[in-house]
Amino acid sequence: MGWQMNERNLVWNDDLKARLLKMTVKKELGLDDAEAVERLTQLAKLLPGLLPRLPAIKARIVVTMAQDTSKVAQKLMEIKAVFPEADAANVFLQWPIYFLATDAHAMEANVDRLQSILPDVNIQRLVGEHPQVLDVDSFEQAVKEAKHIMPSMNVSHMMRMNPTMIFGFQRGASLIAYDEVPTQ
Repeated sequence: MGWQMNERNLVWNDDLKARLLKMTVKKELGLDDAEAVERLTQLAKLLPGLLPRLPAIKARIVVTMAQDTSKVAQKLMEIKAVFPEADAANVFLQWPIYFLATDAHAMEANVDRLQSILPDVNIQRLVGEHPQVLDVDSFEQAVKEAKHIMPSMNVSHMMRMNPTMIFGFQRGASLIAYDEVPTQ
């Protein structure tokens, strides 16, 4: 009697997820085993924090990154140019879909908008720690909601002291997306 695999007996550990991810990259991009491993290795070299985060990143995002690793390298250079104080790989890994879909000019425009909303905040540091604020429309909505609920609140002071607090003021469609590209 042979062993049968079923969902009840399957243990979803990081090793299994990594093997499934390699199979997905291979299948989706039409690569052989060696090419799939090479693409994932290139990504791991470009993005040192990638391996521990792989189990949490959606497979389609990894496939998109593996499709053109030179594009990932280019995006890292753009991030470093716009945010010289930030760890570009870490910033990219916090919201890869946004950075793959956004050019340096759009990032710079969003930085300018953020700086006008929060003139007393180090936007470089804020984005380095919370790149999701680059979804400025959603961020502005959260700031408006915060001011509505707490009219005496100094948003700049709050963002310097506890930047994650603003995310608690998001509502419905204004939730800052982490996986999807914001609509332009």
